[in-house]
Amino acid sequence: MNIKTLVEEVESAYGKRILPKIRIGCIVRVDVLIQENNKQRVQTYTGLLSQYHKSGLGTTITVKRYARGNRVSRIFPVNSPTIQAVKLIKANYKY
Repeated sequence: MNIKTLVEEVESAYGKRILPKIRIGCIVRVDVLIQENNKQRVQTYTGLLSQYHKSGLGTTITVKRYARGNRVSRIFPVNSPTIQAVKLIKANYKY
């Protein structure tokens, strides 16, 4: 068994998150699981999708938003267990 087949086997077992059809420039909402002391809650992060890096299990998206007059960017690993959902709010394209 070579390395390539081993990597593909692991990615197929763990990379099961299905994303909506998103592109750079879309407005998305990411639901993130936050741990505070001994409680868990879901926090939403809505903003403009500025980067989309596709690399199997290491797939990440960068979402930018304005908070109190400042631009805030946050990078989300898509296959992380803390990401509950990624939803498309407004698309910048037509199919």
